[in-house]
Order: sequence, then C-alpha cells, then structure tokens
Amino acid sequence: MTRIVVATTLMDDCRLPLRTAAELATRLGGELTVLGFVPELVPGAAAWPSHPALKQVQAWVTSALPGNSPMPRVAARGGLPGVEMPRFAEEVNADLLVVGRCEVGGVGTLADAVLRRSRKPCLVLPCQWERLDPIVVALDGSERGFQVHEAASEIAGRMQVPIQTVTVEPAERDAAVAGPSGRSLRLLTRVQALAGRNHGAAALRLAPPTLHIRAGDVVRELLAEVAEVGAGMLAVGWRWGGPSDRIPSGSVGRRLALEAPCGVLAVPL
Repeated sequence: MTRIVVATTLMDDCRLPLRTAAELATRLGGELTVLGFVPELVPGAAAWPSHPALKQVQAWVTSALPGNSPMPRVAARGGLPGVEMPRFAEEVNADLLVVGRCEVGGVGTLADAVLRRSRKPCLVLPCQWERLDPIVVALDGSERGFQVHEAASEIAGRMQVPIQTVTVEPAERDAAVAGPSGRSLRLLTRVQALAGRNHGAAALRLAPPTLHIRAGDVVRELLAEVAEVGAGMLAVGWRWGGPSDRIPSGSVGRRLALEAPCGVLAVPL
C-alpha cells in the first residue's frame, strides 16, 4: 500500500488524522495525497494549480503538519464529501483511503458515508488517535476474509511490527469448554502457513503467528481483544453498500469501524 489518500473537511479536528496518515505514509515508504473539501467549488469539480481553493488546502496542510514534514500532494474538491472521497480514491487508483472519525455517533457520519461507498480499503481514524501498532486482524473463517490478513500483513511487514490474529466462535458455542472448532483449527493452520510468505515474513521474525480464539458476540469480543492487546489498528473485512439511516445487524465491520477506540483498517470483501 504505497498510494495513500487522506481526505479531510479542513476542520480543526481533522489535523491529528492528517498527521497520523503522514506518519503511516512515511513508515510504509508511500506517497501521500491530501484531498481537501472546499464548499465553494462546484460539486465534483477539481481545482486547477493556481485556484484559491487549492491554496486554501495547501495552507491548512502546512499548518497541520510539523514544520520538518515533507509537503504531500494536495487536491481540492467540492460536493458531498462522503461521495467525492471514494470517487477521488478510485480516480487516482489509491491503495488506501484514510478518513477521520470526528463526529459524535455512528450512523450518518462522514466516516460511515465513506465506508458505504468505498471500494478501496479505508483506514478510519478516531480524531484523537495517533498509534498505528500493534495490529490486530479479525478473521471470520471465510476464504474472502484472508484478504484482510493479506492487507494487514503487507502493512505490518513494511512497518516492521507484529500482527495478532483473532477469530470469534459463535455465541452459542463455549470455546473455552468445548475447545477450538474445526473452523478455528483450519484458520490457525492457514495463518501459520501465510505468515512465512512474502510480506508476512517480516512480521513473522518479530513474533510467531498466533490465533486467539474467543467466543460470544462478535463485536463485543473483538473490542475486548483490542483493549487487551492495546491495539493501534484493527483490521476487519466489510461489505460495502447498505442504507445510510441504520447499520444492519450483520454489518460487523461497519460497526467496528464506527465504534472501535483505535484505528480500523476496513478491507472491502
């Protein structure tokens, strides 16, 4: 993940997510683009190099980053941020879209609007959150779910930090009493096999691959894992789309992205 876009509404609360995204880009050896939203622009229209809106974004970025930070690329757009952020990420073929979760509440927030529309992996950062590691990866047992492990392993390998994987057994099954299910044992075997390949190898050298098996409500247990590990980032899979006025009961990834106290890497499945 080397092409990173951080999208911002240029509010004061968005300064820390920008700095965190800049740190991430540096640690990944990537290129950062800051997309700022300026209401005066025509919806969907891009600002040309000498446009006042682009200068406004540049000034805000300069004020938000430390004085010794390299200046990222900047862009400016008008329109609805929740629509234009994912659209811009696709236009520039970004590997990762970073957005701050600065509003109070979950449904209807900007982060929620972006998650529902983005086909690109998103990193949702609470606006007072700075840490990026350790990384916890949530696996649901599906083959598609390993796309989450792959994305998190790439980031962990580039940042030279270990990852911890976790899965949650169904609520009606007490894993502590019955022992791990065949599903969880297959997950562990797969995690161990993947950890020594490609970009996962760096993380493997830092810590052996493990799979923590929990039982109960998925969201509650994953949030408990985040707290116990002291995670800086939680990687989850999610299915894009869905209504804007409510969070479907099955949208575990979407709920976590809007409730977790740490950064959430949401990988579309």
